[in-house]
Amino acid sequence: MFLALLFATATMLMQSTRERTPELAILKALGFSNCTVFLLILAEAIFIFCAAALGGLALATLVFRFAARFVHGISLPGVTVAIGLAFGALAACASAALPALYAARLRVATALAAQ
Repeated sequence: MFLALLFATATMLMQSTRERTPELAILKALGFSNCTVFLLILAEAIFIFCAAALGGLALATLVFRFAARFVHGISLPGVTVAIGLAFGALAACASAALPALYAARLRVATALAAQ
């Protein structure tokens, strides 16, 4: 399931990067380096993934507190929340690596001529 999730998000991020090709070309024309463009795409993916992970973990924390009334001994420790956030960041890096590499290798003249 995790592999399918990574494939689906990588495909979505690649499509998003292709749709924003002119914007990325303009950033590179303004002087942004390949490394900076790569890090921008990676940071965007990490932000989105961690926001989703935080939302899911917050909801799970609330559900576990409610479930603890009925099932004794059930809890969601802070370590589990931290591991969930770490996996969110890891999934973001894994699925955004190829789209970010595509954006970093983008040639300005080719990208703007295609539009």
